[in-house]
Amino acid sequence: MKKNNIIRRVGTGFIATVFTVGFAAPFVFIFGGTAGATGELEPRSITMSSSAPGATGVTYTASFKAATTGTVSGMVVDFCANDPIPGDTCTTGSGSLTGLTITTSDTTSLTGTWAATSSTATRAVLTCSATCPSVTAGSTVITITMTGITNPTPASYPGSFYARIFTFASAAGATGYTSTNPSAGAAVVDQGGDALSTAQTINVQAKVFETLDFCVYTTACGTAPAAHLGTATNEALSTANTYGSSAVQYQLGTNAQNGVTVTMTGTTLCSALTLTYANCEGASPAPTIAALGSTAVAAALNTPQFGMCAGVASFAGSVTPATTYKGDSASNACASLTEGTAYTPGTSPLLATSQFGFNDANSAGGTNFAGGSTVVSSTGPVATNTGYLTFIANINSTTPSGIYNANLNLVATANF
Repeated sequence: MKKNNIIRRVGTGFIATVFTVGFAAPFVFIFGGTAGATGELEPRSITMSSSAPGATGVTYTASFKAATTGTVSGMVVDFCANDPIPGDTCTTGSGSLTGLTITTSDTTSLTGTWAATSSTATRAVLTCSATCPSVTAGSTVITITMTGITNPTPASYPGSFYARIFTFASAAGATGYTSTNPSAGAAVVDQGGDALSTAQTINVQAKVFETLDFCVYTTACGTAPAAHLGTATNEALSTANTYGSSAVQYQLGTNAQNGVTVTMTGTTLCSALTLTYANCEGASPAPTIAALGSTAVAAALNTPQFGMCAGVASFAGSVTPATTYKGDSASNACASLTEGTAYTPGTSPLLATSQFGFNDANSAGGTNFAGGSTVVSSTGPVATNTGYLTFIANINSTTPSGIYNANLNLVATANF
């Protein structure tokens, strides 16, 4: 006897493969209560802009192809916590999504005048009032954008929930829809289910330490910085020439988002054996070569002067010198001077525009000894940059003899 294989369909059951953000699952469902339904919307998907549980302001984008050729005048997307089966009671559950709103221009590839005539916290209803579009089965793509959604926060995981999607030939079909009787207003034309899921957010952690790289040196980072002002033979200053040094360099870098400030502490050139304010600037008479002060000026012969500049041309990025140490008044460049070489102010490289300063005001407990005077600074983070400082000295015929020294400290302060 020949046996016949019989496949029996109850209602209009179908198998759907669903693609979602966060979770995708095939499922089979059998349903009733949708008399007149003739097609299954496929392929179909709902994309979530975020799958994080409890995330707010989330956008869901439903996309599907029409299964039946004809006019579409109404659409419904109904979200349910229990299942995607049309005709079943739709439960939202305590953790269901809320706050659903839908745009009025969310019918991609469709013509007509569409409006979100009504929506609940878990249901989007759209109707067409004029020039309603004709769709072609298996060809016309329909997109519905739903915004302002608060994702479900499930009691346990996986956090699956579902959407039921319907199209109607009349607006009355969409407005008359109920979850237990989708065709209550008018017959459903096409329909389909979708599975979605929230997923716990992946936390990726990394650490970035605050960094401040600062080094002051003569030849390489780690060597003690020193500058020698005077002739090449005996390092003596002269009234006939200006002597200088650009031997001192420094390297600066930080990831401080609010920048870095480099300050200087110390006294001007002093012939005392112990370099303190009391022994040098505070002494009477002071055994010092006068500091140029907080206003940058040009070098001048026969005038006691001790000063420094830090030209902006030496730096990259956001590092700039303070006005006191700005260097060239025209280009902001700092004159590069070779130790032991005699220079005449007003001639290259010691141009009339080349400026120097040394702010030693209130040295006993003010500018230089309590925080220091600013030399350079930045307004933001600085990649590794290398700069140099140029020192000069001048004397007059009454400058006391002696061996003059200045111990200067640069302090870099990062502002995180």
